[in-house]
Amino acid sequence: MGVIPCMVASPCPGDVDGDNVTDLTDLAILLSNFDMTGATLSDGDLSGDGTVDLTDLALLLSAFDAACP
Repeated sequence: MGVIPCMVASPCPGDVDGDNVTDLTDLAILLSNFDMTGATLSDGDLSGDGTVDLTDLALLLSAFDAACP
């Protein structure tokens, strides 16, 4: 039996790296994977459509430096 890695979504919109803060680290991850297909949340695909694109950038920027629950 193997282990399947799983990333649990952060309660903070735009939090790509899972540290509960939407910050420059998240932006850097998203930009380094920009235009990637087959992407996941940890790559910066915030919309869940499998591509890191302008939609994901807009989602991240709208939550940038906002208070998290």
